[in-house]
Order: sequence, then structure tokens, then C-alpha cells
Amino acid sequence: MHNKKLFVFFAFPPALLIFVPGDAAAQRGPRQEKLLNGLKVLLWPNPAADNVELKLRIHAGSSFDPQGREGTMKMLAETMFPDQAARDFFVEDLGGTLSITTTYDYIQLDATSKPEHYLTMLEMIATAVSGPVIDRETTGKVRAMVIAEQKRHAADAGYIADMTAAKRLLGTFPYGRPILGTENTLAKVDFADIRFNYDRLFGADNATLALSGRFDSNTSYRAVRRFFGNWLKSDETIPATFKQPGPPPTEAIVQEDPSAERSEIRYATRGVSRGSKDYAAAEVLTRIYESRLKAQVPAERQNNVFVRNEPRFLPGLIIFGMSDGETDTAGFKQAMMDAPVTDLEFNAHRVAASSKRNAQDGVTQWLDADTYRLASVKADADAFTEVTLADVRALADRFKSAPMVTVAIVPPAAPEPQPASDNSETEQN
Repeated sequence: MHNKKLFVFFAFPPALLIFVPGDAAAQRGPRQEKLLNGLKVLLWPNPAADNVELKLRIHAGSSFDPQGREGTMKMLAETMFPDQAARDFFVEDLGGTLSITTTYDYIQLDATSKPEHYLTMLEMIATAVSGPVIDRETTGKVRAMVIAEQKRHAADAGYIADMTAAKRLLGTFPYGRPILGTENTLAKVDFADIRFNYDRLFGADNATLALSGRFDSNTSYRAVRRFFGNWLKSDETIPATFKQPGPPPTEAIVQEDPSAERSEIRYATRGVSRGSKDYAAAEVLTRIYESRLKAQVPAERQNNVFVRNEPRFLPGLIIFGMSDGETDTAGFKQAMMDAPVTDLEFNAHRVAASSKRNAQDGVTQWLDADTYRLASVKADADAFTEVTLADVRALADRFKSAPMVTVAIVPPAAPEPQPASDNSETEQN
């Protein structure tokens, strides 16, 4: 039994205990701690908040899926809460929410609760990540969950186009393989695969816990030490790099898909990493490309086109997408990439890109700094004010000379009409 008469008090500068939403909070910073097992802890107390929000990020994602067993890390993430009843508990009993996100670079558990229940929330998350049940029965449950999600996505021609373009561009490089796997690869994943990846990657020293909302800072830190203190470290050092893919084939792929109601066109080229000095320039440039792309189509179709910058821990990709477009790579590159970036384009889209970045919540900015090994949250923000027209033009020249893949997912061709049969003889008979 704990001796309630013993207390330990810590003095922290008042600024560290004030929560300010958005970019101001990100730059001012949270209270930062680290447990003996290596877990990094970030605390943003806010007496005016209505709830408590927890974000637990493990800095390893589906990039670490074994080849041929794509979907392993997604299944591992879902193993934390394999039963719907446990997930419903967050809503019905804690007055909050629970979601689990898997990307190529991280797995993140997001949970909220009413302030009076947040210690229970902490305990449930800690129990789930430090001692998950990984056996045949649980693996079967999560496999069924992920297969169902994969099938929903596989019925979307846009998803098929994205995945086909990524595979064409990157081959077997991790970013060219689907996070959700396929029905075939998911069938190969057994509980031993999940246990191996858990022991190797799901350690306290490879995670960051962020807590924001209405709670007492010292009480919360003591609770975090108690609940998460027995979470073990990872078994081994995580490799920092993967072998880069070779040049992709640039001949266009046109693929029929029975579920496609209209064509989905994708052009894709190699991008930059999230931690690159070119990240801000890439964000500005993709907004310029999207503006140019929208200018090429009628107003009523502008919502059917986009340009996405997908930066990751290692260089990701730039994807141009459109519905019912043309598959003329040479003409497309000429229209989008050949014209030099103008002062007007640069100034307008630099401000827009900076505003988008600063609108991201401060907690996520701090988590991204850990995942992508950024110099600091402030330096990341400053990059958008320091980026120059020359930086964007240099990156545009690089993209212009890079190989680009072209993918078209199209509906099945309509059957040719058959000539009418001659029934005259039958009628005479």
C-alpha cells in the first residue's frame, strides 16, 4: 500500500505548465520527461480543457513489414485492442474516443476521456502496449479486421491507382508496398510474425507519449511512471535506412478494373524526405503544381484533380491525380513542370503552405519532430519563412528531370454491339 503522507514536489517554470493551442504551444513547448525504460513523455496541462487527450506514437510503421507479408505492422497495431468491446469502453465508460493509425513511419494510438477518467485511460493504454495478447486466436481476429478494411479500399479505383503508381515507381521498396497488405499477404501473417515485430520495434525506448488537456502535471507524471514503467525496451537497434529503388519503367500502365466507374489517372515521381532541407520547398512546389493542374480543367472538374506531396522518413513521392484524364506523360510534364516558377506563384503558395503547417496541432508537431528526427519544432516552422524562390526553382528543375510513372485505372470496355439476328425465316415457318 502506498504511504499517502509521502509526496515529492518538482518545481517547473510556469511557462512549461501553460497550455496554448496550435503553433504557439508547439514553439513554447511541453514539460518533457523520460522514463528509465526510455519512454519520452510530453505534458501539456490546460485547466480550461473539456477532456484529456493522449497520443502514443511508436516510431516504426509498415516500412518494417517483411516482404511477402505486407500488413504485418497493421495487424500488430490492431492487436493492441482486438475486441470491439474494449474500444467501445472508451466511448461508453470514459466519455471519450479511441483510434489507431498505421503509416509507413509510425503507429499511433489516439485516445480521449473525461478528466475524471483519464487515469483509467492511461492504465488501459499502458496495459495494451506493454503486454498485448499475441496468440493464434487474437491474430485470427485482427486478420479478419484488416482483411475487411483492405477489401473496402480495394473496391476504390483511386486506391488501386495510388498503390499501382507507388509500386511502379518504387518496386519492392517499402513505400511501394501497401500498408494494408493484400488478402494473400495477410493470410501468410501468423502470430509469430507479429510477436517478432513487437519485440523488435514496439519498445518503450522507441515511443513518445503526449498528454494534453485538464490534468495536474505532477499527478499525471507519477501515473505515467507507474503504468508505463514496466514497458520493456526494444530487442535490437532499428535500421535507419533501406536500399533505395532503381530507376522505374516509364511506359504507361493502363489497367481495367471491374469496380471502376470512371478512370483514375496517376503520375508519380520521387519526392523528398520529411526531415530534408527541401521539405518546405516541396510543400510550396506541390501547391503550385496543383494550382496549375486545376487551371487546365473546367471549373466543374477542379475537385477531381490534386497534387500530393507524400514525404516520409526516407524520400517519398509526389503524386498527381485526376479522374477521366489523359495518359500523355510528355504533354503532362510540359504543362505542369516546364514553365519556371514565378514570383507571384511562389509568394502566394509559400504563405498558403506555411499557414497549413502552422494550423497543425502543436502536439502532432512535437511527435513529428521525434519521428522524423527534426532539429526542432521551431526550426521546422522557420523553414517555411526562410525558403526562397531559388530553392523552389532548384527543386522544380530536379523533379522535371526525374523519371515519372503513369498509371490509368479504367472501367471495363463496353461490349461491342452485336448485329441483330435475322428471324425472317423463323417467322415464315
